[in-house]
This record gives sequence, structure tokens and C-alpha cells, in this order.
Amino acid sequence: MNIKIKKWGNSQGIILPKLVLDSLGFGVDDDLDLEIQNNKIVLSKPSESFDDFSDLILADLIRKGYHGDDLLMEFKRIKSNFSEARESLRKDLLKEYEAGDMLDYEEAFND
Repeated sequence: MNIKIKKWGNSQGIILPKLVLDSLGFGVDDDLDLEIQNNKIVLSKPSESFDDFSDLILADLIRKGYHGDDLLMEFKRIKSNFSEARESLRKDLLKEYEAGDMLDYEEAFND
């Protein structure tokens, strides 16, 4: 995907498509960390605001009857797959955007 740097008053900026922001979990007025890594701009949410859904995962596992060591093992298994699943979703949404499929947030996440 190619985007252009535009002039805004005395500053410059880029416009990121809504689908890209949604796929990353970014929204209007979010605070982001900006880093330069290997000549690339990297935007991320500040680490203290990261929600890894641990409370929801644990509640679901307890509802399913897990407890003790089984609860711990299943929790670790699910958490180990979380980053991969999030990255897969991000890539899928980006591919759809680049192909011209303009899903909005509700279509992508509320099925």
C-alpha cells in the first residue's frame, strides 16, 4: 500500500485508512508510541494500555470447568497462540483493504 505525506498547516502528516487502524486496534485520540526501527516508522499502543484479554480467557476457561494445573496449562496454550492469531487477522484485513474490499469495523468484528 502506498500513501503520501501531506502538508497540514506548518506540519506534515499521513492519513491512515480506517480499516488499517481498526485492524491494529487504533482509534481516534489514542495515544501511540512512535519509534524508528531499521529506517521504518513503527507505531504501537503504549505498553501500559495493552489488553491481552487474560481476564476474559480465564473466565471462559473457568466456565468450561478448568481448574488447577489444567487451567494453567490451557491458559498458557491459548496465550501462546494469541499473538499469532492477532497477526493473522491484521494481515487478512490488510489484504482485503488492498484488494478494494472495504469492510467496516462492525462487519469485520461482529459476525
